[in-house]
This record gives sequence, structure tokens and C-alpha cells, in this order.
Amino acid sequence: AYRLDHHSPKLGPRGGRASPAPFTSPSGARRAPRFVVTRAVSEKVPAANSSMDDDSVASVAIRTVRLFVQRQNELDADGCATMLVDDAEAYGAVGRENVRNALRDWFERHPGLRYECHDFEVAVHSAAADDDDDDEIDVSVTFSFERRCDDRERWGGGRETVWLDRSCRRVRRVEVEARPK
Repeated sequence: AYRLDHHSPKLGPRGGRASPAPFTSPSGARRAPRFVVTRAVSEKVPAANSSMDDDSVASVAIRTVRLFVQRQNELDADGCATMLVDDAEAYGAVGRENVRNALRDWFERHPGLRYECHDFEVAVHSAAADDDDDDEIDVSVTFSFERRCDDRERWGGGRETVWLDRSCRRVRRVEVEARPK
């Protein structure tokens, strides 16, 4: 609409900023899709360096694994894939794209999937003695999990070990010892 007065459309009647109009939706319109997968704000995990002590490595490693599990709870296979190294091994697949596809298949077979994790244990493994690079470490995080989904027959739990790269920001390998409920 064309305004005839000389007021800016962003200014109120007294020169201040106008308050935004409240959002109203037509009564017949759907407000949200049938299911919504919320996306958490990305967390940045600081890179591990050689001067980090074991407590710092452990906290970064646990934070990375929690973020990885959170993305699984969000059914975000793409988000999980961004956290993998190129030659990752997980869920019966090798390679980032193959693991992503394996996760997508798993999510489709388990509608309503939700993991609860607890009892995190971090292990820092030194590089092999014959390596010249003293900075090389492997970090593994082992935790217990309970799995729930819409189909009660597929509930389960077990232990999972996530191996991280030296930076503690990327997942190298996932080993699952699952037990059915």
C-alpha cells in the first residue's frame, strides 16, 4: 500500500519504532506439520591439542559423543555424517556416506527412536610405540544406553564405544554391544 503521509513505515506515531504486529494464522491452516524434527543449535567442540590434559580431553570427548547421540535422537543422519571421518566404520558400514545411509535405514525401521545414555567412560590410548608422532592419541568413549521407539518389541539397550580422532571432534569408529529388552 502506498502511504500518503511523510512518516517512515518503521516509525510509530510518536517517532519511535512501531511494535511488530502479532502473528495470526488463518483458523483453517495447519500450524505445524504432523511431525517436527527440531534441530538443535550447533555446538562447537573445541579442537584438542597436544597440551590438553586428560580431564580436558575427556570433557571434549564426552561432549562430542553427546552431540553425536543428540543428532541420532533428532533422526539427523546428515548431522551425524558431518561428525564422521571419511573412512568411518559404524553400524555395519564403512565410509561416511555408507554410514549415513545405514543410519537413515535404521531410523526408518525404528520410528520414534530415542536413546538415553549414561555412565560415560573415557579412555585415552597412546599411539603405537613405533610412531614418530608423539601427538597421536586415540580417544574412546564407552557408555550405556537404553533404546526406545514406537514398537515396544524393538526396545533394547547395551554398551556402545565411540572412537574419536585426535581432535576429539570426529567419530572414527562405533562399536555396539546391544542386548534386546
